[in-house]
Amino acid sequence: MAFVLALGVVVFLHTVVGEMVPKNITLAGPETSALWLGPAMLAFCLATKPLLLAMKWASRAVLRIWRIEATDAVKTVFTAEELAGLVSQARTEGLLDAEEHARITGALALGRRTAGDALRPWSQVTTVAEDVSPASLEVLATRTGRSRFPVVHRATRRVLGFVHVKDILGYEGARRTAPVPPEIIRPLGVVPPERTLAELLLAMRRERRHMLLVSDGSAALGVVTLDDVLTAVVGRA
Repeated sequence: MAFVLALGVVVFLHTVVGEMVPKNITLAGPETSALWLGPAMLAFCLATKPLLLAMKWASRAVLRIWRIEATDAVKTVFTAEELAGLVSQARTEGLLDAEEHARITGALALGRRTAGDALRPWSQVTTVAEDVSPASLEVLATRTGRSRFPVVHRATRRVLGFVHVKDILGYEGARRTAPVPPEIIRPLGVVPPERTLAELLLAMRRERRHMLLVSDGSAALGVVTLDDVLTAVVGRA
């Protein structure tokens, strides 16, 4: 009887004090809990590392005897649908607020949404001719709130690149009304409309580009900017 009573008390305390209470404390303050428990966990790992290495060596020796290939980790792969389900469940249980849920959902959608979904149609893009003046660019930047403008050939409407307003801020006198120098027209990368936003984001970071031209090979469909891609994740304020 004493054994059963002692076992019941131990199981009760283990469940309440060892599992339920620590879990709720961690959920209520994850950052604070990590700061408090991190050093203790690190010290415990360092203290038990020799024992763990010995056990690992022994298990590998037994597996070699049985001719079983050892592996260090279980390979777990989640599909995009499974991750979306986990995010939805976390939102339902109150672990994520509305803003966090929207951001994570938007990030997961980057692999499904394409440049064609996020582009600004060419008919709505403010373009400038190759002989535009710095003064005109400043007026356009003030009126539209944008700093990059695609440059097109005045006669053929062929896209030549883009110009950044910061490149003409130091122009004074007659240079402000003269055509911009050809050397400040920057190349404009071209991507197909089916390119995913995840691929666009990686390419923009790798190539340090903030604007890309979306084209189907025969005509310009529009432009997509880094702001357009990030808006797909965080939404527009």
